Amino acid sequence: MKDQIISLYTILYTLQKLLVGCCAIVLLHERGIVLWQPTPHLNSPTALQAAVLYAVDMPLYLFALITWFRLVLDAQYQRAWIMYLKYIIPMGGLAWLIILVLSQLSVVWATYAILAQAATFHLLCGLVLAVSLSDHHLRQWALWGLIIGGTWQALIAMLQVLNGDVLGLAMLGEPRTLFESTGDLIRGYGLSKNPNQLAGYLLLCGAATHYQWQHTPHHRYLWISGAIIAVGLLVSGSRSAWLGLGIAIWWMRPSWRVGIMVAGGGVALYALLLGSTPIIDRFFFAYADTVTVIRDHGLLGVGAHHLMIAIGQDGIEGILLPAHNSFLIIWAELGFIGLISLVALQWQASRLPTEWNALLIAFGVILLFDFYLWQFWHMRLVLLMAWGLAWHQHTTPITKTDATFTTP
Repeated sequence: MKDQIISLYTILYTLQKLLVGCCAIVLLHERGIVLWQPTPHLNSPTALQAAVLYAVDMPLYLFALITWFRLVLDAQYQRAWIMYLKYIIPMGGLAWLIILVLSQLSVVWATYAILAQAATFHLLCGLVLAVSLSDHHLRQWALWGLIIGGTWQALIAMLQVLNGDVLGLAMLGEPRTLFESTGDLIRGYGLSKNPNQLAGYLLLCGAATHYQWQHTPHHRYLWISGAIIAVGLLVSGSRSAWLGLGIAIWWMRPSWRVGIMVAGGGVALYALLLGSTPIIDRFFFAYADTVTVIRDHGLLGVGAHHLMIAIGQDGIEGILLPAHNSFLIIWAELGFIGLISLVALQWQASRLPTEWNALLIAFGVILLFDFYLWQFWHMRLVLLMAWGLAWHQHTTPITKTDATFTTP
């Protein structure tokens, strides 16, 4: 009987590792199935108004289910989780917990309870994945998955730019056309629907590559993947990602000149892609509708993943877009406490003594200038995985033989 239990644990643990690696590799793929959408449909991107099952969601949900089974069956696993949760509470964990609770409470007053509940469930599964990265072996599968996925996506983006058009990979999720281009400048998309999302994913993949390159000396060839990912980040043409990277490097201060050069390159890229449009106009892009929702529902918010629905209900015509500022978005959806929680997360990110600190700061800049890291559920996993990788460095193993979790 004991051998059978050990065999079951081994199977579950192996499945967890495979699913974590799968999540990391396919995270950016945007082929998905719309599970629920309000009627009539809004003149807005589907993912901003509907519950969508992305490619990454099936392995994510299966991973959360297996983790739940392990928690039910394994008392040591339960104790490890409790200890670890207590430890990360003052390091951003409390803020994430508050956001999760607010999202669940918003089901009560949201126009479509099913949509708010779906958003909450996805956030819960993402947090389970983030906490689970404290496990050394799961973390390694995630890191190598990010390196493989980032290299693959960057190569596709580079080939798209060289080809001047898509590569005919629609079955894998490639968009039908590279519509976000300016003049003769073509931006690489990878298999995402927006080059900015590619950039956010590649920032995480680049950080994973740098981490493995420093901590696994026998894998020195990783600089090749790092170089490919860096070029992929460049051809994505994402202004907020480059600005975030420059500020993050400046924050680390290995060389303030490098940070200024990267930030300056981001600003130059910003101006190039926007032509004569002042940068200050981009900072306030699509703010008006979101600010209107905040003015009317700023205390409690309109409910998880309900911003675009609230904007549409106000009778606004034309293409509906949220503010390109995730802080305002969470304020509109989860109220003032949600805003304070997200601000607290960024404050915690600046204080964490970890080599993932710079990545979290870069993501903070993206949150300030764009919405995709929060509004698109699969891209929110990029943010959650970054936090999970940052948390693990504050811990030491429970035992030398059982790498189930690392705890203080």
